[in-house]
Amino acid sequence: MLREIMVREFMEKAGQDCEQPLEDIDLLDFRMQLLEEEFLEVKQAVDRIQQELIGWNYKTVSKKAKANLLKELADLQYVLSGFAEAFKLPLSWAFYEVHSNNILKIKTGKINAAGKLEKAKDHPKVDLTLAFEYKG
Repeated sequence: MLREIMVREFMEKAGQDCEQPLEDIDLLDFRMQLLEEEFLEVKQAVDRIQQELIGWNYKTVSKKAKANLLKELADLQYVLSGFAEAFKLPLSWAFYEVHSNNILKIKTGKINAAGKLEKAKDHPKVDLTLAFEYKG
């Protein structure tokens, strides 16, 4: 929640409208472009770490590479929060709902050969439609 409040403050000071309709295709495209750019920068930071470990045969990752990855992840989170705030999507609430569902998945699911937690066949899906119910 605090993260979205800080991002909203930035957006308002930068003159960016919040609470836009999802039907604004140009804004959707812009927000997707920002996400794609930031994701690419995260990928590049991971590539540099892999280069250190594999290409340069390092045993540990340098502080500079760690700091760069951390910065890129924070940038990605900032843009993701900005996406949600631009359209007044309750991201913090949705995150909590997904987290609760994932915790339940731990109790009922199984770890597959690749190490991924798979949900049971009868595991309930997360229903976020409540976020859009009338609150009048």
